[in-house]
Amino acid sequence: METQIVNATEYRNVSLALLSESKTNPRRTFEEVSLKELASSIRTQGVLSPLLVRPLTENGFEIIAGARRYRAAQMAEVPTVPVRIVHLSDAAALEAQLVENLVRSEIHPMEEAQGFRALLDLEDPKYSIEQIAAKVGKSPVFVASRLKLSDLVPAAVEAFYADAIGVGHALLLAKRPPSSRKPHSGLASKRFTTEDRNPLAFFYPSATCNSGSTAISCWS
Repeated sequence: METQIVNATEYRNVSLALLSESKTNPRRTFEEVSLKELASSIRTQGVLSPLLVRPLTENGFEIIAGARRYRAAQMAEVPTVPVRIVHLSDAAALEAQLVENLVRSEIHPMEEAQGFRALLDLEDPKYSIEQIAAKVGKSPVFVASRLKLSDLVPAAVEAFYADAIGVGHALLLAKRPPSSRKPHSGLASKRFTTEDRNPLAFFYPSATCNSGSTAISCWS
């Protein structure tokens, strides 16, 4: 049954066609195998936890939390999903969306970085690093470290998402001064994979890099 909005908060089943993913969702990666497993579960049991949405138009809704369930429901080809409808301002929706996604156990460090940055950049409410840390149950040092990742150049972000570099490599790249960033000439067309033996060489071809499981050092 499709829904009409009558209360500030309500639970209903709505058609998938009426839902759209939010452009400000910090989650960018969805593991295909996990999605298929969830889709299989949805075919037999349905969506057990309602998606959090807010109205965009008279009958259309933006997904604040639940993009993974939404995608899995699409794969399962179910006609409707349960939702919780809330009326939120743009700032409040972004805040709720970021906090909900940032407490996921499987979140990628880059998604954390971008989410923390979006919270820090909010004008109302205004967050400090300490307040963000309290919201997501992390230490201020952890949040500050993740925020540094938002300084990565796009090619490094791509390599990070492809698992060609780890958190240590990414932080090393993010901490280098902009004036020293002279990437390999072929970096623009490079597509990183886990098979790349020394991904840092693509960013700093003149650097000598030694990487271990816990420590990484580079000298130009």
